[in-house]
Amino acid sequence: MMMKYGKAFLLTFLFYTVLGCGYHLAGTGSSLPQHIQTIGVPVFTNNTQGYQVEQKITSEVTSLLIQRGKYKVVPQDKDVDALLSGTITSVSLLPAQVDSSGRATQYNVIITAKVTFKDMIDKKILFTNPGFTFRQQYNFDPNAVAYFNTQSGAVDKIAKDFADAVVSAILEGF
Repeated sequence: MMMKYGKAFLLTFLFYTVLGCGYHLAGTGSSLPQHIQTIGVPVFTNNTQGYQVEQKITSEVTSLLIQRGKYKVVPQDKDVDALLSGTITSVSLLPAQVDSSGRATQYNVIITAKVTFKDMIDKKILFTNPGFTFRQQYNFDPNAVAYFNTQSGAVDKIAKDFADAVVSAILEGF
């Protein structure tokens, strides 16, 4: 009988402890003020020669904000509760591996951006990072004609990584 009450007490205690400690699944939390319902995400500025990098990154950030948040996400900077802006400041392609004839078979793509998230109602910057940097390696067939298609695939991967880090930093307050 005592064992039965002990188990019930333990289960009740654990249940309320887990609820009371603010436990939540990773990627589902939000530390944003309650008044933020609409987030503006205009296309990031591209200060590089990287082709369509800003469009891919903006698209991934927007998609992830929609997936992970309870927010309306719009492509403009007017009539919004918060504004996420970004500038791509650097795109680099560096050979990471070469074949026996000295041709690159793998490259590191490195993209750096300045990101700012501003509460437009309270006129406060909630998050800023002037040097978000992402690196991704991708394979390249030196005999392939479609070099830019391979690069585009690498940029897609970086855009997803970039979006995940930015959205996590903003929503979870890290």
